[in-house]
Amino acid sequence: MNGFATENRRQTHRYQYLAEQLAETNRQLEQAQADARRSERLAALGQLSAGLAHELRNPLGIIKGSAEMLTEQLRSTTPIAAELAGFISGEVERMNSLVTRFLDFARPMRLRLQPRPLDAAVDRAIQDVLAKLAWP
Repeated sequence: MNGFATENRRQTHRYQYLAEQLAETNRQLEQAQADARRSERLAALGQLSAGLAHELRNPLGIIKGSAEMLTEQLRSTTPIAAELAGFISGEVERMNSLVTRFLDFARPMRLRLQPRPLDAAVDRAIQDVLAKLAWP
């Protein structure tokens, strides 16, 4: 009888351990799925950003060119209108710069791999580990 009770406890502990492992694996799977969905949304956002930038830049170019033509034509006859057209051109340039910065932010970063000496990186890694371990 004692052997049966011991085996039963051992099997119960084993099943509990396996259930905990299964729960942890399920949690990791859910996290991986959430990460994959987030990655897909970010990729879609990047594509949307590129399309939006293209759609904004075309009309901005037309507005800027038109404002510059107005500035030239109105410069001698109506200085105030020429100044306003200059403001339009300047603000278009500012908006174009904003679109460029947005695209730079949304664009995936590209690594520029270059050979470097390892001694400084290894020394820095050792210092970081020692600092985390609180060694002198």
